[in-house]
Amino acid sequence: MISGLRKIREISQKTDAAAGTLYGYTSQFLPGAHHHIHIEECHYTGTNRATALAQVPFHHRPGEATLTYLLCGSLKFTTATGDSGQILPGGCLWINNATGSNVEFESATPPMQEFWSVYVCARIPGGIDPVPPLSCEIQSADIPVHRGEDGTIVKVVAGEYEGLLGPLYMESGTVLFLDISIPPLTPFTVAIPREYRVLLYCLEGSGLYDYSSSQLIQSSELIRYGRGEGISLSTETEEVRLLLIGGTHTALTEL
Repeated sequence: MISGLRKIREISQKTDAAAGTLYGYTSQFLPGAHHHIHIEECHYTGTNRATALAQVPFHHRPGEATLTYLLCGSLKFTTATGDSGQILPGGCLWINNATGSNVEFESATPPMQEFWSVYVCARIPGGIDPVPPLSCEIQSADIPVHRGEDGTIVKVVAGEYEGLLGPLYMESGTVLFLDISIPPLTPFTVAIPREYRVLLYCLEGSGLYDYSSSQLIQSSELIRYGRGEGISLSTETEEVRLLLIGGTHTALTEL
């Protein structure tokens, strides 16, 4: 067990008032970290959209940095600088919007298939220089995966885990972005540099126990942690999937 575990400082929950449906998509909004950062889940179940292409209604504002992580479906994007491409499941797109650049998303998912994406958005804090490049597209095949003997699966989008380095790098700071799946009745402990600020977002499953704070984390809760050397968790009777987001001197983690 890591000494000096981080304790939970704040829990944000999505509410009915923050949910809306547009273009056949259901969007759930979670403000966190005193509104400097928010996470938005966008779903399409494959039952209420008539056309093959539809704009995805992410709540983007100029002057924010964003990370779009696609879990299911297919997503096309076009930036204000003319960059375009397509994200497939497990891929992501980082956009640095410190200069006011914008990005439009359009789903390429067939009408009768499921779409699921997570959109992390943060205001650019004062004193943070623009991060080149303005956009960085990462496909699932380029993201290393660690498979533990206990069945735990960790996808390393950014940062380092068990010797694996994620493909997303930034020059103005260090970033951690892990997609973690933990089987039922399984403990999970991860060391995190003390200077990092850390958020945890529970994608699926309930009853994730945090040892340091003695609290149960439920599905769709956004957790803000205090300082410490790491985080120690354990699942109960359900498998849990979570995103661990952290770093220092970056727009996504200046809380």
